[in-house]
Amino acid sequence: MACPNFNHIQTSSPLVLAIDTSVKSTSIALGRGETPLAEFDGLISEERSVSLWDSIATLLQHTGNAVGDIDLYSAATGPGGFTGIRVGVAAIKGLAAARRKPIAAITSLELVAHLGRTAGQVCAVMNGYRGEVYWQIFSIDPHVTPAGSGLPESTDPESMMHRIGPVAAIIVGGDGADELSDQLRNLLESRKGLDARAQAPALIKIPGHRRASALIQLALRKYETGELQSAEDVKACYVRPAEAEIKLANGMLGRGMGMGLQRNPSGS
Repeated sequence: MACPNFNHIQTSSPLVLAIDTSVKSTSIALGRGETPLAEFDGLISEERSVSLWDSIATLLQHTGNAVGDIDLYSAATGPGGFTGIRVGVAAIKGLAAARRKPIAAITSLELVAHLGRTAGQVCAVMNGYRGEVYWQIFSIDPHVTPAGSGLPESTDPESMMHRIGPVAAIIVGGDGADELSDQLRNLLESRKGLDARAQAPALIKIPGHRRASALIQLALRKYETGELQSAEDVKACYVRPAEAEIKLANGMLGRGMGMGLQRNPSGS
């Protein structure tokens, strides 16, 4: 298995390209170390896979850089929207593999936990599929990347509330964060009524913009600690199978319709 050429990064200020397509809006950022150079945030109306490449090219041209100048790549690997995750992860893997450069893979929940800006034990949560939520517990130290406890899970919100235990904050991000925050606030109020002595966690809703800039911050921390991967090793974090894959497994799709829906062993 080919490994990225880490020896090409001989600077404390690598040029980093980061992409988050795990939600409906696309976030792309380019930075030189801690210095932001350019960023794009917004909905892409055209085919996302095509427009993503155009947006990357525009950012590079605007900053006077070329793809070959990039030292380090980063992507939000999910969970989130299945198609968006595949597009973003595939793009980053393709760029990094072509130039044998490393990737700092960041899960969407890790990013949400980081953007909450709250130290201690927190629960990062995003809307999932059909009323479920994706969630994971993290220990937050402002000087290192969020440390996840266990694996990301997908449950209904009430089950999550029963299982998370005492946390300093519940941090909400992703699509539909306003509605999800309201739902979790109601659940917290219900719990307070059952046990008035319980210390309710803070409920924090993070903004949906500038996600890729935050990815660069986390990528640099992983760069400093050597937590980087080759393109071949990066896998998307779906948590649960896509709807089409469920139907295929249950025999609800015709054989021809199921072609191309099987999971890539590489996770991309």
